[in-house]
Amino acid sequence: MNEPKRKSAVSGTGGITVFMVLAVLTVAVFSVLTMSSALADMRLSEKNAAHTQVYYEAEGQAVRFVADVDAAVAAGTLDVEAIANKFWNDALAWDYEDEFGARFVGASFPVRGDRSFEVEVELLDTPGADGRLVRIVTWTIVSADFGEVISPQEIFN
Repeated sequence: MNEPKRKSAVSGTGGITVFMVLAVLTVAVFSVLTMSSALADMRLSEKNAAHTQVYYEAEGQAVRFVADVDAAVAAGTLDVEAIANKFWNDALAWDYEDEFGARFVGASFPVRGDRSFEVEVELLDTPGADGRLVRIVTWTIVSADFGEVISPQEIFN
């Protein structure tokens, strides 16, 4: 009357099945999270690449602007606005003398949206140590909203 209960071979598979379903669900959730994170990283990288490309294009124009100003000063044919607009139609150029008689010229090249890349040089009477007739005074990115400097990089050479 007291017969021992027999265990069925089928009853032990329920726990394994539940474990496997949970494992597959966990892997599926993590794969979806990984894909969404990878897509977000890709979009951010593409946006960063586009902004970097625009920045370096503007910086390249600023380098050419300084070289052309130097050549024009050496030739005695300085037209700052014509030099600035040669590289960018929306470039803003300026030319002024300070209270000590030093002459400065500069240009602002649009980078993106509300920002611009500004370069300003001082015109020298005699060539500097580097052989140029200009000395870079300002090389920076400026916000057009308030004239606020975003990432200054003052270069004195």
